[in-house]
Amino acid sequence: MKIPGSVAAFLLASSLAVALPLDEKKEPFWKKVLRIVGISATPSAQKGPGDEVSVGDIWVLDLERNSGSRVTRGEGYRSPIFLPGDQLILALQGDDVVQIQSGEAQRRIAIIKGAVKLVGVSADNDDSVLVLSEDADKRPSVGTLSLKTGQVTALGYNDKSRDDRLMLAHIRGWERAYGDTKVYVKTETKTELSGSVEWTDVYLKRPGSEPKNVSKCDGVNCGQPSLSQNKKLVVYIKAKT
Repeated sequence: MKIPGSVAAFLLASSLAVALPLDEKKEPFWKKVLRIVGISATPSAQKGPGDEVSVGDIWVLDLERNSGSRVTRGEGYRSPIFLPGDQLILALQGDDVVQIQSGEAQRRIAIIKGAVKLVGVSADNDDSVLVLSEDADKRPSVGTLSLKTGQVTALGYNDKSRDDRLMLAHIRGWERAYGDTKVYVKTETKTELSGSVEWTDVYLKRPGSEPKNVSKCDGVNCGQPSLSQNKKLVVYIKAKT
């Protein structure tokens, strides 16, 4: 039986209307994560040190002036990132997501049970922050936090997908790529009378130059770095001395 042209056109339009949203939903996890500022499609093959810094205070380094300043004095902070405009910092304190201004003025944005890490802000949505969490059995989950509503929307993760597993491993680490500039964590050692001392420092790598130790924590663990949008500031955590 021949289907009239008008009916065929209607059926085709209806099928497209249904198919398009389904295609959007099928976008893989790894591809969604690539929209996050600081996430590279080609992470370094070299595995960095583990997260030696659990909590501490937030420090900000001005790369142009080569000077650092302590932003908080309450300790217990981790995983700081710059928000768009580079005037505000978002960080975790326990399960609280807090927004911090200079002078330690802060307000709670949300509570995320099992929050592990703030990864970065979406490149195409200033309101959206990628968050890594874990449940009581250490099973990971990734979602986007809305700064306006404080709500977290889960991102589908396929643990059978090699690409998804690699991307999850990447966002667990502390290497971040901002165009041609990278920040990462490196283990340092020195020998004292009492023996060998080991700690972690934050490094910056720009094209055409050698990696630079920007935190210079000298015996104290520093880590969890992020770069500002203008690439002039680095925020990181310094453990209690």
